[in-house]
Amino acid sequence: MADDGGQLSLNMNTHWRSRDAYKAAYMNVFALTDLLTDSQRLPHAPHDGARPIWDDAAAHFPGEELTRLVLTIVAINAWNRAMISQEVFEAG
Repeated sequence: MADDGGQLSLNMNTHWRSRDAYKAAYMNVFALTDLLTDSQRLPHAPHDGARPIWDDAAAHFPGEELTRLVLTIVAINAWNRAMISQEVFEAG
């Protein structure tokens, strides 16, 4: 929907949406991304409170949605690390 200045924006005032639900889902995505990205933390994940992060994400993204989310995070992490390594080798 367009605002007064003609910019498109998301209308969060619809009755079937809950701002709290969106916020919780996004916070779960950030927590899961952090868990899957932090290479120092990941090996200790089973013992480091990872289960609640996974369960919260699964509650907001059931079944195949969670699989797609994890694969997206993994793909972005792989791309970022490839670009970092490319820069390291080009600089050296």
